[in-house]
Amino acid sequence: MRKCTWKRLTALLLLLVMLCGCTYSGGKNADPAPAPSPAPSQDTAPAISASVESGTSGEGKTIGFSIASLAGTPYWQAMLDRLKAGFEAKGYEVVYTDAAGDVSTQLADIQTFISMNVDALLINPYASDSVADVSLQAEKAGIPVFAVDIPISDTGYSIATFICDNWSIGKEHGRRVGALFPQGETVDIIILSGFAGGEDSWDRRLGFVTGIADYQIENGSSTNFNILYQSYCNYEQEMAYERMVDIITRFDGDFDVVYCENDAMALGAITALEEAGRNPADYIILGIDGMRQGYEKVKEGKLYGDGVNSPVDVADLSVEKIDAYLSGDTTISGTYYTEFDIVTKDNVDSYYDPNSLY
Repeated sequence: MRKCTWKRLTALLLLLVMLCGCTYSGGKNADPAPAPSPAPSQDTAPAISASVESGTSGEGKTIGFSIASLAGTPYWQAMLDRLKAGFEAKGYEVVYTDAAGDVSTQLADIQTFISMNVDALLINPYASDSVADVSLQAEKAGIPVFAVDIPISDTGYSIATFICDNWSIGKEHGRRVGALFPQGETVDIIILSGFAGGEDSWDRRLGFVTGIADYQIENGSSTNFNILYQSYCNYEQEMAYERMVDIITRFDGDFDVVYCENDAMALGAITALEEAGRNPADYIILGIDGMRQGYEKVKEGKLYGDGVNSPVDVADLSVEKIDAYLSGDTTISGTYYTEFDIVTKDNVDSYYDPNSLY
């Protein structure tokens, strides 16, 4: 299900205002090369340090979990491990597939789950629209569908979505950037985005842009920022590194902010800057997700801020609500958000765990 329509209307109105004070340019990369999807896996999840509530409500029931891409960031491995531990503690069997970033593979994976007649489908879509049709096939087969991290578009079918508040994280990042620069000073920005067409990416990006405009308009009655370049890096560290190498050369390192829509891409950007002989601490670099490595970069002063998006919290929320629905709770519906925060050097010690799985 989509995020509230009023937020999208707000973003569009703000974009019209910003045309007077900034420019926005974007690029689109080719999708990753298709890779074969493994057969549905039933491996036992590694032990999870935090406790999960046990029970018998899931006995005899199977959850099918379709992941758009498991590789490239530890976020999804941590979520998968936590989901499996949570569901299996309640007696469910969990079967999952990794589409390795290929839409056609994910569609085939979901159709396999439908043919298996699983009791529920949890889908992390490659993009919000990409699984709409196949989700309707699941609905026709009587299988409840849930989305995690990326919503399924309104043209498809889902009972509920479990996600961090991407819009609010992006907006808070933007407002903080606005507060760092004197009114009237132009802020030059690079944006490294996730998947083209991903609603989570859209929310993180437009929330950020809205936040800057919101702060500058409130405090100076005008906007003064320039998005020099935007590129889709599919949330992958290596792709972000490669793009950033090109960006540094193209603009001779002359920019103020590097806004990365996840931590993996922020790590790639930091590496590219360091290899170019530039100090990441001289830039305002922002990430989202709250990876352990991200928090370490915050502690080092190389990552200015990190938006919390705990895969453990999202997994726990998913297990709780799906179990409740399959146990007869018909009130489960809509979008469920985990709590968020912005982590900086001031509060990173409250979040950083050197032994974290993620």
